[in-house]
Amino acid sequence: MPSITALPTELLDIIFRMVHTDDVASARSTNRYLSDKATPYVIPEFSVYYTKESLSDAANTSTTHPQFARDITSLWFQADGLEKYDDFDEWDQERHFRSLNLETLPIEIAQLSDIPPEIEQVRVPIDVDILPFVEAISIPWYLEPKNSANVHAFHQLLMAAIESNARIEDISITQVSPPLVMSDELARSCEILMSGVKTLNLHVHCLVEDDDNVTDHLTTKHLLPRLLKSAMRLCSLSLEVPYSGRVSFGMSMCLTDLFGATTFRYLKRMKLAGVQVKADELVAFVDRHRDSLRELTLILLIFHTVSEWKSFLTRVAAELSSLEVVEFSGLHRYDGGPFTRFHLVYNKDREVNVSFEQRAFKAREEWP
Repeated sequence: MPSITALPTELLDIIFRMVHTDDVASARSTNRYLSDKATPYVIPEFSVYYTKESLSDAANTSTTHPQFARDITSLWFQADGLEKYDDFDEWDQERHFRSLNLETLPIEIAQLSDIPPEIEQVRVPIDVDILPFVEAISIPWYLEPKNSANVHAFHQLLMAAIESNARIEDISITQVSPPLVMSDELARSCEILMSGVKTLNLHVHCLVEDDDNVTDHLTTKHLLPRLLKSAMRLCSLSLEVPYSGRVSFGMSMCLTDLFGATTFRYLKRMKLAGVQVKADELVAFVDRHRDSLRELTLILLIFHTVSEWKSFLTRVAAELSSLEVVEFSGLHRYDGGPFTRFHLVYNKDREVNVSFEQRAFKAREEWP
């Protein structure tokens, strides 16, 4: 593990923001909070493993940061420790915990040789006293059955947020890996929390090797509609469902699977990646949201013929006049030939820009 004194200035800045001190003198006084046990800290941008002692050493040895940043918007930490935030002098919970970014051991970090093998499970070190002030939560976890510790921690977080009447409006879960089979209790917790969410970002990992089993892998197909129907205050939705496999069959999820006939009164922006979008379904969805929807992005649209691509655009063009920004990208091909990437951008000034990438992609090649 590298010496803490040899770390770059940018990394020290992050560490000091985590410790939250005003100057070097008060940093030294935080030793009593940082030196009791060797608890691992993960700073995801640098993928380095630290202990409480090394953070404490950094606070003591640095002479180049007389004034540390006070405005914490995200706090990265892992395992237990620092539960009693009110122990810090003048700790302003309402000011500093608007956004909570929970980081566990991602795969690339967990594979490092300097991570002790006994660190297998993670706990959410959240004092419920801060949750009423939290408005945004970012969870870069692998939520999947084989990582039961993360799913359990996620449930703990939801239950604590509900019990504390948290007003969480922004949720980002960047690595959901199906098949994620939620218990009814966990699903109900999600539904309760989703009722107040205005911004939802989900990145679903779907690694499919056999296109015959694609539906089996997408048990998320049954979970997402249940959650989305509870998010009636939703203003911004980003759902990405990339996959590894053949581009020829597309995804088995479509707009009807996700939304049914649900209308989100406040939905202003929507981005879908890897979701099948049929012209008639898109027209119906836009029509239901004509009063609110202003920005629409669809990624990984797949058309097997030029006539299919032109027919889609012809069908939806008139219905998209109420939108201010439209962006389509994906693949199409000419009469069974190789796939070519296309990118269409339409803005409120009624300007249309269509570009086609010169390089072609084979039918069975993965999405680049």
